[in-house]
Amino acid sequence: KAREFEVLLVARLDRLSRDYPTLAVLERRFLKHGVEVVSASEGNGDGPLGEFIRGQLALVAQLERAMILERVRAGKAKKKALGRHVHGRVPYGYRSDRGVLSPVEEEALVVKRIYLEARDGRTPGQIAKILNKDGIESPSGATWGRTTVRSILANPAYAGERHGIRKAHLPVVSRRLWNAAQLALAARSAS
Repeated sequence: KAREFEVLLVARLDRLSRDYPTLAVLERRFLKHGVEVVSASEGNGDGPLGEFIRGQLALVAQLERAMILERVRAGKAKKKALGRHVHGRVPYGYRSDRGVLSPVEEEALVVKRIYLEARDGRTPGQIAKILNKDGIESPSGATWGRTTVRSILANPAYAGERHGIRKAHLPVVSRRLWNAAQLALAARSAS
């Protein structure tokens, strides 16, 4: 709008946008303000033929983007079906090797302690206070809070389950202990 430049030089048009409608809108907006969009590696012909070629290149880039996203989604779905970790933070107490979770011994002991404390009737807040009192570092490196403890207790990954797949990886706690902790938490919240 300030007319500080006359040409926008891009390496390729798909670096400006891989979405054809967006590219068309951007080119029109630049032209409206007297700025020509020029590709360093593609044809920049003027007139209807140049516009057609740029449009086709943008459509090819849009197709390529859609195909990449489809392959990524299919890969994630396949890994989920195998019970693999595919996105987000790796649960505290585990490390991920190509999506396969394996326990980190020191942290796994803390997780097991959390489940034992919950099974024995302690609330997430009480457990957090115990861990802080004992000087155990939380997943974030700060102090333990009831929300962090509660999220650990609610995560079936600690019983070896991932994305509904049982025995997806080595558990930190047995399914029996996991279930006992859930029952104790439910009993405390019901009373």
